[in-house]
Amino acid sequence: EHQYSYSFSGEMDSIFVEDLSLQISKIEGVKEAKGRYKVEKGAGEIFIYTIESKNEHNQTPFSPTKVKEIFIKNRLTPLDFRKLN
Repeated sequence: EHQYSYSFSGEMDSIFVEDLSLQISKIEGVKEAKGRYKVEKGAGEIFIYTIESKNEHNQTPFSPTKVKEIFIKNRLTPLDFRKLN
């Protein structure tokens, strides 16, 4: 399992971050996504936990590009993507 952080900026309410996390958790290779958003800063962060497969034939590689697409679709600006472990 790997952990990533992807920060973003844009206007949204703090309740929508849960919906955003749900959209990201549906990406292939993602086990779980948790978000936080600070209304006063207009910025947030999604923590992404991925599934690592030991079998090379059954690998579902996680792609941060898919997260970026979700941000853009929701009128958010992708910022920093980092691997945490």
